Amino acid sequence: MPSRAVCLRAAGLSVTGYALSRTLGQVASCAVVGALENAGVAVTTQLAQAVSAGVMGGLTIAVFAVYQFATLKRQGMGTKLALTNTAKQALVSVAILVVGIAIQCIAGNKAAAAVTIGLGLATASSALIKTVKGRKLADRIRECAIDGARPVFA
Repeated sequence: MPSRAVCLRAAGLSVTGYALSRTLGQVASCAVVGALENAGVAVTTQLAQAVSAGVMGGLTIAVFAVYQFATLKRQGMGTKLALTNTAKQALVSVAILVVGIAIQCIAGNKAAAAVTIGLGLATASSALIKTVKGRKLADRIRECAIDGARPVFA
């Protein structure tokens, strides 16, 4: 069971992401739609929804990326490594967002939700499997080191 601090941090991040996407996201979405209309692009309802999802998703990804970078730096990780790790995670999130928006435009909201949830679960499962394999490997290395250090009596 997660600690109270972890739950409070997650709640704070969720509220911050939601508040930013609903305030700045609405303004930015309207600005992008306006710019597209000024450029002569016919903005349909579906395109406006895609733009809105992209802007709001981008803001949410940015909030979590800033938090992840700050957390990694606080844990003592170097700036370059922290930026690299944060960028990798942000790129995965952006890729899932783009796929979700494309599916939403092609097949609708329900299909987009199913695909993005599936992609998110696959990504999380992959990371979990990699972590478990790493721990098992570390345990085997530790056991071999202990076995190698035992004295041999004749």
